[in-house]
Amino acid sequence: PILDPVTTEIHFLNVLIPGDTNEVGPGLTALGNVMMHGQPRQDTFVRTITAPAQGATTITLEKDVQTGGANGIGWKVGDEVVIPASRWSLTINDGRETEVRKIIAVCGNTITLNSSLTYPHPDGCQYDNPATCTFKPHVALLSRNVKITSDPAGTRGTISILDTSSQMDMRYVEVNGLGRPFNRGARPGRYAIHLHHLHFMGQNTAIIGSSVSDALSVGIRIHATDFSL
Repeated sequence: PILDPVTTEIHFLNVLIPGDTNEVGPGLTALGNVMMHGQPRQDTFVRTITAPAQGATTITLEKDVQTGGANGIGWKVGDEVVIPASRWSLTINDGRETEVRKIIAVCGNTITLNSSLTYPHPDGCQYDNPATCTFKPHVALLSRNVKITSDPAGTRGTISILDTSSQMDMRYVEVNGLGRPFNRGARPGRYAIHLHHLHFMGQNTAIIGSSVSDALSVGIRIHATDFSL
């Protein structure tokens, strides 16, 4: 693996290949073996102790995320986190209240954000026993030291692992800005990560400890692929 503090970024340029009428590119299309390993992280998502409130700049988590452990390093200043939307109504059920922030300080189980939260992120304890309720929102870590990105304008890149001749082992990799909108008339199958018809070879394919963000449609599409982790 590529270990911290070394960082690696693969960036797909918005360059279309002449004759690519199926709009496969830009991106990575594999008919073979793909392996990408970044720095392991001890925790990739952690539940909060109290629901993050609108205007909050600190979040208290249910465990120490600073120290790290046997499975990898802890969270650190500069890491990007996502606080998912946790309330629902007919007007906000599309995830628009999901918020991304950077960590500017971390102390044990408390992280400080670079700006206050715009929305409340309530828990589900009104539907459970408040004394024993575990329906608390999570905070997920987006940052990895191995990163795959795409030009924000134009045709976005994709990662497509195709057919039974292929397999992928992706661990602790950040995938950001890949994948294309799934609109009527658009080419299907152009997802951020697409495991396409690996069938039984899916048993040799794993995506572990990685993050996918800003994918526009589907982050990871598992299509006619068996036994993947």
